[in-house]
Amino acid sequence: MPDAPTLLMFLATAVGLAVLPGPGILYVAARTLAGGEGLVAEPAPDAAAMAALVAASGKERALRGGYGAEAAGPQLQPPP
Repeated sequence: MPDAPTLLMFLATAVGLAVLPGPGILYVAARTLAGGEGLVAEPAPDAAAMAALVAASGKERALRGGYGAEAAGPQLQPPP
């Protein structure tokens, strides 16, 4: 069990991260306040996140060599 100051610092940090808006929300809010185009700008952060996910999955697939059992690497064979 962590000591009291460490636990309090962790809780304060967790609450701060949960309460503060992320960059996507700030972007949409800024666009809304600037000219009322917040709904038009809404897909941009989502598209960027989706592109990052697709790139990450493609990199993993390339590193593993594909999908399926053959991508898991060489199978151990019992000794003769």
